Amino acid sequence: MHIRSKEVCDGIGNNRPDLEPTCGRPLGIGFYLRTKQLFIADAYQGFLVVAPNERVATKIASGAEGVPFKLPTGLDVDQLTGNVYFTDASSQYSLSEIQEAIDTGDATGRLLKYDNNTQQVTALLSGLSGAGGTSISSDGSFVLVSEFTANRIKKFC
Repeated sequence: MHIRSKEVCDGIGNNRPDLEPTCGRPLGIGFYLRTKQLFIADAYQGFLVVAPNERVATKIASGAEGVPFKLPTGLDVDQLTGNVYFTDASSQYSLSEIQEAIDTGDATGRLLKYDNNTQQVTALLSGLSGAGGTSISSDGSFVLVSEFTANRIKKFC
């Protein structure tokens, strides 16, 4: 087992997939301007935040509603509320198994919401096919979520 360190995880000259579970693989990031927090959806580490003036990410959650994250991906921050919307592409397959998820038509992805006030993560939509990117409308009235396996975009109001 590797220890997460600059020497192991600096990303220079060590582009090795076997290090991803140790070093992480951020697939979605978003910055909340008001509090200067950087939120991260990491395929291996879960849902994380880097606080202002900090250099290390802290894990917020590794699952929601009793279901562990397998492949956190897209992420967007509502600049009006500080709530974070992100996706878990599958509750069955990890990043290293993504081709199998696509081949089997896996539809266990979810759209999730981190409530900045309660600090709770809840599932807003489930049954998504390869839930990917998220985007919040400018007035916060809806969230778009892409499903890369189903080749569509869903709107959550």
